[in-house]
Amino acid sequence: MSRRTRVFEVKSATVMETLVYEWIVTPEERIEFHYADLEHWGYDLASGRRDRHGAYFLAEVEEGRRAGDRYEEEGRCYEIDEVLSALPAEMRLMGRIEMHDGKACLALELSRDQALHALGRLPAAELLFYYLDKQRLHRLMGALQDVGRLTTLAHSRGQSGRALPYEALPPEFHHFIREARGIARKMGAGRIALACFGQNKDRRQRFHLTWQVPTLALFDLSYAKRIERLLETLDG
Repeated sequence: MSRRTRVFEVKSATVMETLVYEWIVTPEERIEFHYADLEHWGYDLASGRRDRHGAYFLAEVEEGRRAGDRYEEEGRCYEIDEVLSALPAEMRLMGRIEMHDGKACLALELSRDQALHALGRLPAAELLFYYLDKQRLHRLMGALQDVGRLTTLAHSRGQSGRALPYEALPPEFHHFIREARGIARKMGAGRIALACFGQNKDRRQRFHLTWQVPTLALFDLSYAKRIERLLETLDG
């Protein structure tokens, strides 16, 4: 058997039956978050002065910053007048993903009357790991593969082989596809690729899943929890 034929036999058995569902659109550039999201991520919102100018800015909860604190961070001077318990009146918390030298950052801003006040840029991958671990969303955290404007999730069990056609999938995989497609539509963009290879010797299903989701959506705890529960259904 020639090398080309071996490659054909091995790859075609998987690729030809891999199920792909995709929404090829540009993810929303900027979405609105809530004060509770800052708490989920491990941040306080403070008002005071940054380099002697009045400003709002973020402070890590673990640092325990309080009114009256003065400190330096990344070459800038901060003075805290108040650690807020809610967003300032009539202000909205907005976030977007920025890419710098191949790394994604979550850029947060306060918006009022179309004026934007920058709060800071947080490394998206680092923040995702911290916040998913804090929320005990360990399947989702373990599935993280790369983070850009889209985040790639990869989840699998066992060796690949001849993939099952859609009609031969076990019920839990039909459920996963139905629910995942619904979530993906609500998130507005994404790509799901799923191959199921049948049971292993322990009578557990072998599979490989790759799921691309808008990174901004993962910072919404409601989406993150739904994805965690769906990944759990594949591990039964």
